[in-house]
Amino acid sequence: MKSLRLFTLFFLFTSPIWAQDTLDIKANAQKIIAQFKARQFEQINPMLDYEMSRILEANGLEDLWDGINMQFGEVQQVKETTFKRIDSLFVSKTPVVFENKTWLLKIVFNLQGKMSGLFLEPLKMPYEPPAYADESLFYEYKKTLADPKYPLEGLLSIPRKGKDFPVLIILAGSGPSDKDLSIGSKRIYKDIAWGLASQNIAVFRFDKRTYTHKNTLASNTNFNIDDEYTQDLKLAIAMLQQQPNINPKQIYVMGHSLGGHLLPYLAGKVKGVKGYIGLFANYSGLPDLMVYQADFLSKDLPENKKLPYQQLKQKALYARDRFGPNSPNDSLPDGLTTKYLLSLNQAAPKNHLKSLRNKPFMFIQGEKDYQVPTSEMDKWQAALQFVKQSQTSFVLLKNINHLGTDEPGEMGPGNYEKPGNVSPLLIKEIEAFIKLKP
Repeated sequence: MKSLRLFTLFFLFTSPIWAQDTLDIKANAQKIIAQFKARQFEQINPMLDYEMSRILEANGLEDLWDGINMQFGEVQQVKETTFKRIDSLFVSKTPVVFENKTWLLKIVFNLQGKMSGLFLEPLKMPYEPPAYADESLFYEYKKTLADPKYPLEGLLSIPRKGKDFPVLIILAGSGPSDKDLSIGSKRIYKDIAWGLASQNIAVFRFDKRTYTHKNTLASNTNFNIDDEYTQDLKLAIAMLQQQPNINPKQIYVMGHSLGGHLLPYLAGKVKGVKGYIGLFANYSGLPDLMVYQADFLSKDLPENKKLPYQQLKQKALYARDRFGPNSPNDSLPDGLTTKYLLSLNQAAPKNHLKSLRNKPFMFIQGEKDYQVPTSEMDKWQAALQFVKQSQTSFVLLKNINHLGTDEPGEMGPGNYEKPGNVSPLLIKEIEAFIKLKP
């Protein structure tokens, strides 16, 4: 699967020298989208300009579209196209509703009507705060994690009344993520922060390094887990220990997904943390999860739609069973490098469980989590018995998915883009864990 290419366009704002009929731009954009949907790639190829043709080698359009379908499903609806003129280019924008997500598909046309760029952008949707969040009860302050090379923006939600508040640091899951974990109209980490701050618990959330500095880090072949998590967690703890009205002895860390997977490792790397929460955290390695997810997502598909998942599964199996220090990067699933996977394997929970001794720890698992199945919490329970961890609790939330939102129907990614908020049940479990600790 080829990843979606993003083409950088440099625009000169000068007087227009050529006019294109409005209907042509809209009609051409709609036509190209229809051809993608119908898999008529041979009809799209002649519409590419020289640079697009050069970058997208033979079958490039098909690979690109297969990758999009694998992640977001088939096109369900194509909405009205709009466009704007920027010097000698026309940028069309069309909301496209896929099975699992709605994207803004941007197609750029040059003077000759050739396609000069193709982009997928998130469709901005309004955020609706949850009923359990009372904005009159807390403030939010911008707090920067001041790494000299990779500064990150964060937000500290702190109650208005009182002092010596406990504070929760949210560690995001895998991949680039903003401080709110924005998905459609959902703001997962924002919901958690606002819900807890309304209950006299401060919360600090921040943009991931791979989100803010993704272009710089893309060329860093030595990027590892410490770069992604450890260094910024240390900075967050040090900053919070100096904040007025924060109790420096009541700092908690909640890791979501991969962030939770790494908590035993991180517990041995940082000091000053009172307790930990693993939120929908995998015990198994990332390649194991990829194998499971590929099987789950492809199980009900017709055979002609399974190829991208089969390709992902083969690379995940290689990463799980045959990976070594000399494995080439292109043998691994997209987004993984040899250096990164080596560091991830070394940070596996089984190697660091003793770091959790004498630390309060809670695991929260969603019954409808297709990304991290409930069997992962069983593995945590079995593993922690051997280190005689007496301060660990396990919570299974009914009808809750990997985002912490309600999913009463069939388990899968279909509800991710629907409006909604984190379940109040999740907020109550986190609140109880923090407030019950002396």
